[in-house]
Amino acid sequence: MSQKRKSSGKNAVKSLRGAGKTGLLLLAAASFLPVRSLGCELIALGEKLEKIVFATKFGIATKREKKADATALFYADEPVEPEDFFTPAPEQREKPETSAKEATKPTKEATESDEKKEEPTTPEFTANGDLELVDVSAQPEVYQNLLEREKKGEIELIRRYRRSYESRLIQSKDPMQDYYSGLKNALLRYKGVKSRVSWANETFHQGRNHLAKIIVKTSCLYIYLSVDPKSLKGTKFESAIEDVSGTKKFVEFPTVVKIKGERKYKYALELIDRICAENLSLPLNKKFVEADYRRPAKTDEELAEEGLVKLLVAVKKNDTK
Repeated sequence: MSQKRKSSGKNAVKSLRGAGKTGLLLLAAASFLPVRSLGCELIALGEKLEKIVFATKFGIATKREKKADATALFYADEPVEPEDFFTPAPEQREKPETSAKEATKPTKEATESDEKKEEPTTPEFTANGDLELVDVSAQPEVYQNLLEREKKGEIELIRRYRRSYESRLIQSKDPMQDYYSGLKNALLRYKGVKSRVSWANETFHQGRNHLAKIIVKTSCLYIYLSVDPKSLKGTKFESAIEDVSGTKKFVEFPTVVKIKGERKYKYALELIDRICAENLSLPLNKKFVEADYRRPAKTDEELAEEGLVKLLVAVKKNDTK
């Protein structure tokens, strides 16, 4: 055995002892490797371990050397990071990447602030021009308080009404209800046609086919029809209709007829037949019986009791609350 190899083996052991935690681990791993004799084999092993120490310091290792390093890590009492010699400073360490969901996930403080903002609040007053209106049906306690103050002479209340479609129809002037009844019968006589009444209007449809929408004012009736206004150019209907296709809420009903008299009422009836019979080929309902859809007149107070009119009250601005 040459003197050179002996010194090499000793140097390897010294290097391992002085290498810190990783060197000790590699020495521990050596005890588990098969050693046939304590002569040249041990020195040869020392040379290999010296190479492993060198490779570990400079990030170079063969497959066998990596396996030896992994064996040392496996039998270690505490887990050791492979890059123990070159652990970067805290300010130089890379921050862990966050996923898109974590990046967009709001913090606890932000969530609490958003929840506070989104808490449903019922304002006592609703702004409407120069008046601050109170919905009587929605805020009866506030209304009673205002009534008591009005009786004492502290304030003066102004009353306004928010009217529904049906209330406008009931209080419309003659012959608006006659026109309405005639138009509704003209639509419902076709098979499968149904109507739906909302707060603002009444719509007619057959399955997914939109047919018409009726809006009633005090002295006129508007019927919006699902017919292309361009197809009516050059016809007798051109002067009686208006193109409202540019309005978003009337996209399904781009043609409107404003009915104030008999002539436009008859035009509207003809357009209904064109839509239902010609365009959609809807059959007539053989069992259909015409009905009278006219409504008896009622006062605002009666309509308010039925929920067809919302009573709103306001305090004059020059009064102290």
